[in-house]
Amino acid sequence: QSGVLGSTLGGVRVLVDGEAAPLLYASAGELKAIVPYDTAGKKSVQVQVEYQGGISALAVAIAASAPGIFTADQSGKGQAFALNDDNSLNSPMNSASQGSVVSLFSTGEGVTDPALMAGTVPTPDILPKPLLAVAVRIGGQLAEVVYAGAIAGSPGVMQLRVRIPTG
Repeated sequence: QSGVLGSTLGGVRVLVDGEAAPLLYASAGELKAIVPYDTAGKKSVQVQVEYQGGISALAVAIAASAPGIFTADQSGKGQAFALNDDNSLNSPMNSASQGSVVSLFSTGEGVTDPALMAGTVPTPDILPKPLLAVAVRIGGQLAEVVYAGAIAGSPGVMQLRVRIPTG
């Protein structure tokens, strides 16, 4: 509603230190929630999952940022899900050339500027960028970060446009 994700999905609600977290996905075996920004500076939070009157609770460590790159096979391992300059899927058979720009996608960038309410769906007019410095290494070499920030319509996802270093 009004460009903000709901905090109840499929009868599930997630509370982070008592604050309802925006939910992206809920199934019998997986939940995807966006951690509220007011956890910034905390070492840990109490997370509660509510479903059909039952409550599960656990303490979760918090970091200023904990980026995770989306992978091609969605396992969290192996090749990154990367798009070449022409928006084709990067692969060993369709590699990016040195000096070209590829797009990577991640989550966990931490607090952004502007600081929107957690779960706000980014619009083309407001694309938050991470407050913390962003660095990307490709093949062990520092790559130029051309853009690091939100994608319109994709809450909780950061796009990284990086130039493939020479060598």
